[in-house]
Amino acid sequence: MEQADTTASDCDLRTLRAVYGQMANVFHQQNLPHAEIEANRSYCNLSRLLGDSTGFILGYSNLIRPYYLLGDTNKVLDITHEAEQMSLSRADTMCAAWLNVAATYIYILRGQLTTAQQKIDYIREYSGIFDSQGNLRAGREMFYYTLGLFFENTHQLDSAEYYYRRLLLAHEYEAAYRGLLSVYEKREIADSIGKFARLYADANDAAHDKMSTQAVAQAAKNYQYTRQQQLAKSYEAKAKRRAYALCGFLVLILVLSYIIYKQRIKFHKKAIVLSYVREQYRQARNDYRKICEDNSTMKKRIQAMDVHVAYYSSDIIRRVTDSVFKINDVSAKELNDLYALFLSTFNDFKSFADNKGGLTENEWEVCIYVDLGFHDKDISNLMGITVQRVYGLKKQLNRKLFHSNEVTTLARNLRIALHPSNET
Repeated sequence: MEQADTTASDCDLRTLRAVYGQMANVFHQQNLPHAEIEANRSYCNLSRLLGDSTGFILGYSNLIRPYYLLGDTNKVLDITHEAEQMSLSRADTMCAAWLNVAATYIYILRGQLTTAQQKIDYIREYSGIFDSQGNLRAGREMFYYTLGLFFENTHQLDSAEYYYRRLLLAHEYEAAYRGLLSVYEKREIADSIGKFARLYADANDAAHDKMSTQAVAQAAKNYQYTRQQQLAKSYEAKAKRRAYALCGFLVLILVLSYIIYKQRIKFHKKAIVLSYVREQYRQARNDYRKICEDNSTMKKRIQAMDVHVAYYSSDIIRRVTDSVFKINDVSAKELNDLYALFLSTFNDFKSFADNKGGLTENEWEVCIYVDLGFHDKDISNLMGITVQRVYGLKKQLNRKLFHSNEVTTLARNLRIALHPSNET
């Protein structure tokens, strides 16, 4: 898609723009702000080519998210101001108002409370994110945290507590407990500080574990596979074009050689011309054969990737992952099925391990769980052994398979051994 010619008459700009918009959302979910910025800028450029000012404002305002993730608050405020002015020029007051949600939070953190108050009033009046009873609409509840933070910084702790507790009703536990902990610290109520400190820590750990094990590990594998597959198909297409070009070049060489032969025959140089033609023909055939071999190798890599993705997307993988988060229980039979599926999927790795002296059943289980991105505590729960025993097995594995005494390099070493084509 990076090679798309947007000046061509047959280029579907609207479809291309929609693809960039979807890419920006995917990059945002995977916490890739730099890639999200590039996708949103492409969305804006295509909107400009289409003459769609509404689409341009949408794409431009979406730059607020990645720049906020990067901590560039000055850039966030600049984009907010520019997008707000563009919306007001089109008499779109509602859009102009809700664009200030992130900016309001930044003004509070900077201590610019007068400006923050103005923005809050502006958002209440025109953004449409509040219903007729003054409650935030579904999907907008995190603005309760901004309201709570404002009242906390203006020393109106009862109002701050009210808005923080509204977050509990929206199931935004991490933000709610963080805010309530801050309120009770200012009130210096020890029992409540201890209570909400524990609740905040638990909510924070739950959110972090879910993101690190499920979202990041699985999404990163899927994204890496998709990108590798796209590149492989691109390389395959290039190889075909090169093969056609070489065939044409071969024909051209033969024609030119024949003409040269006819001319040189008058001067008794037939042998030299024929030798030249044969050498060029041999070289062209060798080049063509090499391209065909490269093409075959690329197809085998794609097939191997398909097998690996089928493994990571299987129902047994999903059930074992869910069991880590206490969503369901996994039976001994399912763990045996997982073991069998792993060995059948990674035959080359099994041969590699056998050549190193073979692995015990516990060592195979640790290999499987480390590859899935599980923490030592999760592995110990699944295997029914201590965390110290898990640590020892990982160190033993790294030494046996990769001649390393460091535990921290085991995950990377396994990834290279299991997916060698992704590391080239």
